[in-house]
Amino acid sequence: MEEVLAGLTAESVSAGHAPSDAPPPASLSSAPLSAVSSLSRYPSGPPSIDSESVPLAVLPFLSLSADPEDSYLAIGIASEIIRALAGVPRVRVASQVASFRFQGGSPDLTAVAAALRVRYVVTGSLRRAANRIRVIAELADALEGTLLWSYTYDRGIEDIFAVQEDIAHAVAGATGGQLIREHASRASFAAPENLDAWGLVHKAYHFINQSYNLQGINEAISLLRRAIEIAPNYSAAHAFLGLYLIQRIINSASENPVQDRADALAAAERAMQLTPAEPEVLENSGLVLLHCSRYDKSVQVLRRAVKIAPFNLVAWGYLGLALGWGGEGAEIEEGERILARVIDGTPDHPSMPYWLYFHSGALVRLGRLEDALEATRRSVELQPRFTLVLVAMANVLGHMGRNSEAMEVIGQVLALNPHTNQDAYLTELTHITRSRERAEPHFAGLIQAGIFHP
Repeated sequence: MEEVLAGLTAESVSAGHAPSDAPPPASLSSAPLSAVSSLSRYPSGPPSIDSESVPLAVLPFLSLSADPEDSYLAIGIASEIIRALAGVPRVRVASQVASFRFQGGSPDLTAVAAALRVRYVVTGSLRRAANRIRVIAELADALEGTLLWSYTYDRGIEDIFAVQEDIAHAVAGATGGQLIREHASRASFAAPENLDAWGLVHKAYHFINQSYNLQGINEAISLLRRAIEIAPNYSAAHAFLGLYLIQRIINSASENPVQDRADALAAAERAMQLTPAEPEVLENSGLVLLHCSRYDKSVQVLRRAVKIAPFNLVAWGYLGLALGWGGEGAEIEEGERILARVIDGTPDHPSMPYWLYFHSGALVRLGRLEDALEATRRSVELQPRFTLVLVAMANVLGHMGRNSEAMEVIGQVLALNPHTNQDAYLTELTHITRSRERAEPHFAGLIQAGIFHP
């Protein structure tokens, strides 16, 4: 095994789940949806930041309680959700003034979507019993007439304003994750020659989410290069190109990692030059910077991303990675807290397997090996082809003296990606952590298990 693994590497950062198979809610209109069909068409060439955003409305939530005062609480929760969603990248949420015109009863979502020029609608209800409330929130695609997502939140009502904010944040995070999956999935079904630059970027995103393998990464890079040819000033295409070039390197799939890393850095810097305040550009560029040994600038860019869009959970996850793996002292603890928060707050987000992987690394640096092992286990359950987390799992098992189990896990890595090698893996760790000392917790267990050579 040691000879085969004169080194190891693995995979990277972005995934999704299939849209919900739940049936549409009874309140969805069965009327023809042609009134809003134009909303599914996008202009050729890269749209502006605003026009490429997912159009969404939040309607006033209904109170199902006997106390008429609870209707104010229900409306307040919907108002907080609107405020929270305004900070989610790629989401354009209708104003409260506009959407709250549709109050009471079971509105025709098709008519709502047409009136507000949106595609997606969030609805919900509230029921209170003693000092507990139950909020049910649903996300519907009014164009397709389908229910995409539904969740129930049970909370105490001791601090009413904190409860409103807590539920709003949970809905915003979960809804943002669902919209990421749904939007990328729709773009994936179109033939590349029929897509504009915007569609090519989202098809590339889908390749990474649903075809998480070396072929998928290379196809995504090809699509992004085509998008840049069509629209040279489309910042999102540059930012995603940088991200996926980095993923090719860390998957040991690059024929020229030095050139790919230089190209990734150039793409990220070009993206930030084009739109220096666009959260999605900042989140992707921040990760590229981290993998190019630009720790301080990476943290600066990622902090700017979450300041501009506080509910940009992907950026929060990348910030947690940077601090938890590349930081020192209190920075490690801050990174671990950030990752624990996004993991606990949005269990259905498409980035969950990668957040768990990031978290495992921060936990290893803090010496919390049992927690780190559990994080890797959960990540593998969600994304079995994510070989980087399998390497992390083997490392934790090595730290714990469970060497035979570590060897077994490494066998799975080699079956998935026989190109993995120690030198490439250590090179990537050093880029992220900037020193062998900071990187050591991430590979010392592999040495102890006899997988890596000292």
